[in-house]
Amino acid sequence: MSTRCQIDFIVKWKDNKGKLHVEKRRVYRHSDGYPESVIPALKAFLKWLTGKPQPRSFSDVEYTAANFIYWSKKRLLDWAASSPKKDRKYLKGWEKLGFGICGNDFHGDIEYFYEVIEGDRGVTVKVYEIGRPVRRKNFKLIQTVKL
Repeated sequence: MSTRCQIDFIVKWKDNKGKLHVEKRRVYRHSDGYPESVIPALKAFLKWLTGKPQPRSFSDVEYTAANFIYWSKKRLLDWAASSPKKDRKYLKGWEKLGFGICGNDFHGDIEYFYEVIEGDRGVTVKVYEIGRPVRRKNFKLIQTVKL
């Protein structure tokens, strides 16, 4: 059974009048939603995103969420290509699955929720374990990680 999660990419900034603005985009991840898998993936993704050539800023949250899906699917394709030939047939078509773009609602089958927040002091990830029913009031903060 898959461990599903959702990830919010969030950018916070203040305008020249001091008003706080928050922009976010939510991504669905169908498998390996455990913090032991997601946190290293987010760290590697952010290194890729901001690295050479053509580094991107995290602050364009739409591109960040889209690039996370692209990066994740590319890793899956690279892994499938390096798998034994007998497994490649099984993995054919997996690039069409595994990740999605969400509205502002929560899927009823997620086990974890992540907030990847860019602020004045860099990127922070908040990890929540999900209680039932899946409502924000039933989320339990279990970890905060500075990337």
